[in-house]
Amino acid sequence: MLARRYLVFFLSFIILFVIHGDMTAQRYESHSAWLSIDSTKNLYIFKPHFKTIDIECGVCPDTLDMSIIFCGAAAFTGACLDTFCHSNIAGNHVSHGCCYEGYSCKVNQGGFIYYEDGHWQFFDTLTYNQEIHNPKVVSAYQQGALIMEDTVCQPYLMKATRAEIYRSLCETRDGELCVVMPKEKMEFANFVTSLRNEIHAQYALYMDMGTGWNYSWYLGKDETEHVIFPPAKMTPYQTNWIVFRRE
Repeated sequence: MLARRYLVFFLSFIILFVIHGDMTAQRYESHSAWLSIDSTKNLYIFKPHFKTIDIECGVCPDTLDMSIIFCGAAAFTGACLDTFCHSNIAGNHVSHGCCYEGYSCKVNQGGFIYYEDGHWQFFDTLTYNQEIHNPKVVSAYQQGALIMEDTVCQPYLMKATRAEIYRSLCETRDGELCVVMPKEKMEFANFVTSLRNEIHAQYALYMDMGTGWNYSWYLGKDETEHVIFPPAKMTPYQTNWIVFRRE
């Protein structure tokens, strides 16, 4: 009788573990006319079907704005100030066609630029700082480069063994633009390796404003906000967001 009880308990634990694991793996699985969410062994891939991309600065985009498909942190923020200023954003950036000077940040080895004709491009930081003055640039931000031209950037942006939920703006071998994050905390080196091996990222640019600021959300097929990370205490430390819009 005792052995049977242990067997029942063991089988119940296994079933619970399998169900929980499946629920975790499916947490962000969703498809709509404006967003596809796929997954690989270790990653979630958010693929917005967007009309334009903006860098919003100073004021966090409103979740009631139904034009927004996906919103996430973009560039690092320098200091926690009482008021917003563009110079507190790491690297020069473009918002709604206007170029602003940010502070110099040595880890910013790459940049992303979106143009008015709808195409985009990833650049090394030197070329990026020249190109952002192109009058056809709509939005742009600088960050740590993880992969450039199918080559892993060394040294790593983060300590290789540091395990966190990281996020990256990527372009795949097929030319798709997507936002990618691990399913659970992952060592930084393994995250970069997964970007290469699982989605064949040719370019990958980090997305983050700093410690604790992982808040991001997307518009679900039910046209309601789906939070990926809950917001931390709202302070002026949050300064800039990359926003994909469907209209």
